Amino acid sequence: MIKGTNKFVLETFKLPIMVDIHSFSNIIGLNPSLVFVLSQNTTKYYKKHIIPKRDGSTRLIFEPSYSLKLVQRWLLEEILYNIPVSNYTFGFMKGSSNPLRLNAAMHKDNIFIFKMDMKNFFPSIKKDKIYFLFNEVGYNPTMANILANLCTLDGMLPQGAVTSPCLANLVCRHLDKRISKYCEKREITYTRYADDLTFSCNSKAHLKSIFPVIKTIINSEGFELNEKKTRFLTPKVRKTVTGITLSGGELKAPKEMKQKVRAMIHKMIVTGDYTKASKVKGYIAYISSIESEYLFKIKSYIQSFEKKPIIIHKECVDAFNSNKLFKDLTDFTLLKSSDFVEFSEEFSFDEYNYSERIDYLEKLGIKTEKEPHYISEDNLKSSDEFPF
Repeated sequence: MIKGTNKFVLETFKLPIMVDIHSFSNIIGLNPSLVFVLSQNTTKYYKKHIIPKRDGSTRLIFEPSYSLKLVQRWLLEEILYNIPVSNYTFGFMKGSSNPLRLNAAMHKDNIFIFKMDMKNFFPSIKKDKIYFLFNEVGYNPTMANILANLCTLDGMLPQGAVTSPCLANLVCRHLDKRISKYCEKREITYTRYADDLTFSCNSKAHLKSIFPVIKTIINSEGFELNEKKTRFLTPKVRKTVTGITLSGGELKAPKEMKQKVRAMIHKMIVTGDYTKASKVKGYIAYISSIESEYLFKIKSYIQSFEKKPIIIHKECVDAFNSNKLFKDLTDFTLLKSSDFVEFSEEFSFDEYNYSERIDYLEKLGIKTEKEPHYISEDNLKSSDEFPF
């Protein structure tokens, strides 16, 4: 065993014992020369992408090459996931069904919420912290340096590497420990989701007083607070934590997301275009993980089309009845292919959806001379019958 390798600590965390490039290569099943090259100059093995953000600024995403991504995925699964993180972090946790919900649930019973955000989170974590992390769990200096090189780009964590989120959580264990100790003495609930820090309690004065100390702790740990995103939420405003609304001790998915799902379902039914069915199914699964009754509500909404006075053509009816999404969600047939609801003058013409339906059918090579469908209400808006 090479000097510096702590076999006891490695075995305690159930981590693979590796002492150099050769033993590492043997374990992961890659050529030693490839592993060596990847660990010496990772700059050559990333592609840079510029992604626009909501506020108009941009975000740099670094995509690792296929070979580097394979190595990083192995490191994530075999090493990083086996090292325990703090009890106060909820982001990027393996096996968690909905970490956003779990994070928000910690604050649902408190009256006041204080939200903070750390600026340039991943780039703020330098290679030396990654090196010390691997060394701390038992790897000798040579091996710790190799692993740190494989997980960093230009001396910092790259946003886009599969290992970066988990490494960030592990590096922030000391940050979480210091902040949580300070908060526990003041009966303040603290959680962190990546770079989002959330504090809550029932004392407005206690919560407002923590800002200077929290900022000092964050700075001393090598991070910088984004004061533009610092928010103090009272019962007078809509309280959201990691995108989930807290209302009267209950958790609610974003209203805008639920409206989008209704609009997408409506569009699919009246146009016959189901190319986005899998996306809708994903939205439904996510919202259902937050609101237990949502699946029942969305089923009721879909089934309501059976009773709505809508003229829907044969192609759209057949598409509805054969689509897997609606077969999973409903147990009825929308209409028989030969049946059409009678047209009534009191119904307004939905020109937008009719145009989209014609465009979609033409793409499929289907020509129709039938009259356009008609609807009795604007299905994109919530109604008293479906206030969700």
